[in-house]
Amino acid sequence: MLLSGVAFSELELPDIILARDLQRDKVQDVEKKLLETIYDLTTMAGQLHLGRDRAFRNYFLLECVPCLLVENPIEADHVGVCFEPTPVADCSEYGSEEATRQFVLGCSGNMNTCSVHGEPQKRRPRWTFVDSMEKVDQIVAACNPRGYREIDLAEEITFHHPRIAEVMEKVEAKLANGQFTSLFMVDQADPALMQSGVEWDIEIRELLLDLEEKVCFYLT
Repeated sequence: MLLSGVAFSELELPDIILARDLQRDKVQDVEKKLLETIYDLTTMAGQLHLGRDRAFRNYFLLECVPCLLVENPIEADHVGVCFEPTPVADCSEYGSEEATRQFVLGCSGNMNTCSVHGEPQKRRPRWTFVDSMEKVDQIVAACNPRGYREIDLAEEITFHHPRIAEVMEKVEAKLANGQFTSLFMVDQADPALMQSGVEWDIEIRELLLDLEEKVCFYLT
């Protein structure tokens, strides 16, 4: 009724303006509820990408696990190469500019030592996780307000802070009772190393012969 049943031709200008304002508020309210529903379904069934930090690491929130995962970039991400080293304003805490860059994940300007683009980046594990809400707050505090990736990351974490807090509460509880590692089946045998009982060389050869026979049949 509010959206389609208003007789604007019978209203005075102030009433028309009021009706339009009410319609806009109604549409925004419905849109907000739909977005919340979409978000709930997405996070229950998949992952929410929160953003990337200065080292091109991706942050994923998974409510279904629950976990806040951090993915180190791989070669396919094309993070680029070093140019000029990241400026360091104060290196007194870590003893040198190079040590400071290593700690804060800044570019060293040298592919052999750079934690962002070089060999040290490749030695980091592909996946890690955030184990407490305190660490989440530290990540936000460490984000560079002038870094375009970290601005987005900080904003996303801040926006989803209540949901992240719920997830981290579950993470901390599962870490405390020793159930967290079971979520990722890290103690299970690697399926790639398990005996399947299938002779794949023979199986694939037979499939190819069968395909060849069918192709020849249709061509003739």
